[in-house]
This record gives sequence, structure tokens and C-alpha cells, in this order.
Amino acid sequence: MPPATADLRRFLVDTFDAEELKVLCFDYFRDVYDDFTTGMTKTQMIHLLIERCDRRDALAGLEGALAAARPEQYVKRFGAPAPAVSPVESAQAEPTAPAISTPIDFDWITIPAGEFLMGSDKKQDKLAYDNETPQHTLYLPEYRIARAPVTVAQFAAFMAANPGYRTTAEVQGSTWSYTGSEWKDVKGADWAHPRGPESGVKAKQDHPVTCVSWHDAVAFCRWAGVRLPSEAEWEKAASWAAGQGSGGAGGRKLLYPWGDRKPNSGLCNFNMTVGDTTPVGRYPDGKSPYGLFDMAGNVWEWTGSLWGEDFSKPKFGYPYHPRDGRENQNAPDTVRRTLRGGSFGIVARVVRCASRFGDLPDVRYGNFGFRVVSPGF
Repeated sequence: MPPATADLRRFLVDTFDAEELKVLCFDYFRDVYDDFTTGMTKTQMIHLLIERCDRRDALAGLEGALAAARPEQYVKRFGAPAPAVSPVESAQAEPTAPAISTPIDFDWITIPAGEFLMGSDKKQDKLAYDNETPQHTLYLPEYRIARAPVTVAQFAAFMAANPGYRTTAEVQGSTWSYTGSEWKDVKGADWAHPRGPESGVKAKQDHPVTCVSWHDAVAFCRWAGVRLPSEAEWEKAASWAAGQGSGGAGGRKLLYPWGDRKPNSGLCNFNMTVGDTTPVGRYPDGKSPYGLFDMAGNVWEWTGSLWGEDFSKPKFGYPYHPRDGRENQNAPDTVRRTLRGGSFGIVARVVRCASRFGDLPDVRYGNFGFRVVSPGF
């Protein structure tokens, strides 16, 4: 018989310390990890993990995770391995957010597990900024990321399903936007009126949504049962040309999603060549090796990763380590979040795959958007 809930709880108490429990949740139950708060005790973390798995009928997944993480202790305690149920599959049995009234049909791209090179090597890239170094090897488990940024139509579905939600721009009353002639703080500009009250998005349903803060992106993710990518997940999907050997071993780091050629108007939307957003997927020749669109230009994309409080010198530099606090989803609003990809108004140097930038989570611009990752990967 499978272990009872009380037995699983006791096994967690006896076998894991607080940091090991965080690692377990980061690897197998990312939504639980994201809900851990500063000062939370091990007992509180275990209660949250058990409660979440029990509520979504995913205790079999928890058993599988424990057996994989502590095989000898698990067999000694329970006498047999856990049922052969993937923790990832079980964790996805129910979305992490409330049931969505209007499903979003994301076009998922699976990024296989494996190592990649993150950051820049100034010997290879003379345009690299200091905050992109040192270049280092990082392993990521398999995950799924949306082929394109969240569109106006997709965000409109979220707003229609949540009539009481007001975006940060609506609450604050303005957005820093491009009017067609200049960038300025535009009163009344928001996701549905990106250049002010007289503008609209009726003809932009397939454009990436803009004028959204990090908080707006997170609210959308909770509703849709997805999450924002980490910096590492974003960069691997944008820049890594995997090898052709067994399991995709080896590979090459690209300067831009399409390769090492400098950007031009046929590869991406940048440097005000258009002066506005363009429909997602408009630049098929500029797609990444994994087939993702708009990883260079069009809109800056919020990630879940922290930057730090100082704009000029990120606290969370490289090498990237997912468990050093940079993936804390409950950090205060004084801490900046990282954005990637550049935008339609940014020069060639900044649309390189390794380029990174940080801004406060309540900031919203007419060139800020986001894309999403499937939970459980």
C-alpha cells in the first residue's frame, strides 16, 4: 500500500532539512517553491507541500519525488519504491491557478534537459556588458516555453475573466509610452490604450501585449496556470543550438537567436525600424534554434528572476545559481526583476541573447511584455 499522508509528512520531517526541502520543491514542485516566503519554517513548508499535493490529488507524484531524491531512505522506511508516476506529470494534474474560464491555447516548445552556456565571453563577443559575465555552463531540466510572447488577445481573455482586476497602469493612471513621435509618461495609457486614451488595440490582437508590469504578468500567469520563465530558461531557449549527438550533447551559444549575424529589418523588430510592436511571428528568419519567435526585439520580456535594488550593478550576477535567492517570487517591490530580449526601440547591441536589464515590478512601459512557461517543468 502507498504511504499515508501522515507517513509522508514524517518522512519529510526526518529526512530533509529546510534547504534540502527547498531544493526538492524547486526540482519537482516549482509552484510550491515559488510560494515559500522569507522566514517560513520547515514545518510550514512541509504543510504547504502536503496540502498542495493532497488538494490536487498529486500525492503519488510526491511519493515519486521522495523515492528519487532519497531512494535508500525511502525503501528502508516504506519497504518498496514509490509507484512509477512522474512527479512532473502528477504535479500538473491540476493547474496552479484557479480554473480558467477562457482557456489559453499556448503554442508550447519543449526545451530538452541538458547543459548550455549562459552569459557572454568577451573574447567571443566584444559587445558584451560586464553584467553578462562570466560565461558559464548551466544544467536545466526539461521545460516547456511558449513559442511567442503573450498577445493582446490572450491578455484580453484574462481581463474579461477577471472583471475586478485593474492593471498597474490603470491604478497608477499612466504608462511611459511611445506616442509616435516621442517617449513620455502618457496619462491614460494602458494595455488596451498603449499610446493613450484615444488609442486602441482592436487591430493589434496578434501583437504582444504591452504596458504591463511584472505584477500584471504574474496575475495573468496565476489565472492561466503558468509561470514566468527564469532568466536561465529564457536564455537557453533563445540562444542555444543543441548538438546532434546522443541526447543533444554539445552545442553552440549564439549571439542572436538566428546566429551571429548582426540584426537587420528582416530578422527582428528593433532600433525603431517600425516604431511600434509587430505581430508575433512576423520574423520567421529570426527565430531561435528551438523555433521561438521574437526573442530579439519587439518587446522586453519580464522573467521571474531578481536583478537587485541597484540598477547599475545587479546583486544577482553570474554565475547564475537558481537557489541563491534570485528566484524568490515574494521579494519586496524595492527589488528589480530582470527583463530579456530588447524591444522595438532598442539598438542591436541590446537585442543580443545574453543582454539583460532590470526594472521595478510595478514599472510599465509601452515596450514591456512577457512570455510564459508551463508549470511542472
